[in-house]
Amino acid sequence: MAASTSILADNLHEYPQQDVIDGTGGASASILDDCLNMHDGVFQLLHRYAGRTFCTPGKRLRLDEGSYYPEYMNGTGLDELWMGCTVPIVTGVIDTRTKKAPFREGESHVLTPNGQVISLQDLIVANPESVMGEKTTAFSKSLFGKPTWPIVSKKFDNLNPIPDHLHWAKWEVYDINSFDNPGVSASHYHTTAMGLYSFVTKE
Repeated sequence: MAASTSILADNLHEYPQQDVIDGTGGASASILDDCLNMHDGVFQLLHRYAGRTFCTPGKRLRLDEGSYYPEYMNGTGLDELWMGCTVPIVTGVIDTRTKKAPFREGESHVLTPNGQVISLQDLIVANPESVMGEKTTAFSKSLFGKPTWPIVSKKFDNLNPIPDHLHWAKWEVYDINSFDNPGVSASHYHTTAMGLYSFVTKE
């Protein structure tokens, strides 16, 4: 098993007990082999939770009740679950323990056999085709000019509709299903949580 040669000073905010391996130091290839061998080629990705300062959790993420509002997030609740993201997201949240944005917020990390974590992107860079396969590697290079996981999946758990907003370029597909939205009528499955609050009028 590969021994990590460099541990970063920062931790993932949800997993403060897990050491984060610096995957840029050349040890990623051997760590990748260990991770692939641990579960017959299946990575164990950590759930990455995030919150928005302007949103309220709908509490459908199935967290323990006391976990929706971490003390270190200064009143912001967790209302998003990010999967397969290879870059840090930006939510505006400040971790009161560090006075900075959460370290690598939303970015996927892989649990190693010795209980440490390493960035999914670091493992992709070490051997893109072993992680993603030839076709996905070629596809990501054609889109981004480098090997990276080209799809992000996010569970979006707001209690209320979020304010209208625009993205410059963003392809999105919504899956509004009964498992993630218990109690929601099937007639509402094609309505996203975008729009105005019910108390907003034309006036």
